[in-house]
Amino acid sequence: MLIWVIGRTLPEMKTGMMGLFEFEQAQALQKYGGNDVKVCYLYADNRSVKVLRCFGRNNCIKDNIDVFGSAMPVGGLPQGLFQPLKTLCMKKAVAECEKEFGKPDIIHIHFPLLTMTESIWNSLKNYNVPIFVTEHWSKVQTKEIEPFRIKLLKKIVSEAEDYICVGHFLKDSIKELTNVDREISVIPNMVSPEFRPLDIEDKDKNYFDFLTAGRLVPLKRFDIVIEAFAKMFNNNPNVHLTVAGGGEMEQALRKQIEQLGMKNQIKMTGRLSHDEIAKLMQKTDCFVSASVLETFGVPFIEAWSCGKPVICVKPNAIELYVTEKNGLLVSADNSDEMAEAMLTVFNNRNQYSSHDIAEMAENQFSQRAIAGELLKRFRNACEKNNNKVIN
Repeated sequence: MLIWVIGRTLPEMKTGMMGLFEFEQAQALQKYGGNDVKVCYLYADNRSVKVLRCFGRNNCIKDNIDVFGSAMPVGGLPQGLFQPLKTLCMKKAVAECEKEFGKPDIIHIHFPLLTMTESIWNSLKNYNVPIFVTEHWSKVQTKEIEPFRIKLLKKIVSEAEDYICVGHFLKDSIKELTNVDREISVIPNMVSPEFRPLDIEDKDKNYFDFLTAGRLVPLKRFDIVIEAFAKMFNNNPNVHLTVAGGGEMEQALRKQIEQLGMKNQIKMTGRLSHDEIAKLMQKTDCFVSASVLETFGVPFIEAWSCGKPVICVKPNAIELYVTEKNGLLVSADNSDEMAEAMLTVFNNRNQYSSHDIAEMAENQFSQRAIAGELLKRFRNACEKNNNKVIN
């Protein structure tokens, strides 16, 4: 079974690791697919020149995955110019992949409104193979998309073999935007294998660490976490908060910490690599986030995979998985409630089982679990498609 996975780009630290979700799924499908599965990763990176400082094709092998991609920094151009150039880049990647490995059995597209144009979609449909689509994009959840994207979304939702969302709020938004009468699946994001419990944990440490992480942007509400922490722990030097990430709010948050007199207890790390975040998550005691916009909430499953309890706001796509054994839910934009939740986790820290939390995450969000579900669907679709062709 030859699977083409189409993502936004090949993830790189210098450009914010965009494409990580898609490429990690490609890796997991290859790892757990067995000897009869071959996965290729395709992309056309067309971000603006402010971010994308390269041009040309990038056909390579990365982590045992054959990659066919190209870069053309045309983001920001009018759609009348952008879409034909986007289409040209993707069709080149498709043609080169087909020349090397032949026609696919399955096509799996991520972030369809960012990776597709109507012309690209139609050309992929011409292969007459099952096309699976996974939606992650927060702007679809908030319904902040232009009419031409809504038109494309309706077409893709109607014609895809299986349309998958990473969270139920995202699913609800797609139903509202398209009014297409079909089943839409929910399969959560997968967690990277780097996120796992430490082999040996320090049971005798006399301090407690909270961690919050992500892009430092207003919707993530880092100021609420900082305010809540300062309210509850300003007189306890053995409790610390780490704020990991970079973004437009960094200076404002540093100023807030200084004004609260919490520089000794609250540390800001700046942007970290995927591996650095994993190591930080392993050593923390609780992950906390006040974000009011998550299509799924990958940092929460990363924390659970490391055996750590979480605190998150509701409503939230991740709340379906939160129990008294693995975390707490609080109201949005309520620093008092957040502070009480942080104190509750701190006071009950010995009641959370790292083993049980990590086991729950392994069963629901691991690469093995998510790739296994996708591969089952892919094989069923291939069998149905082959019977259709024979008949």
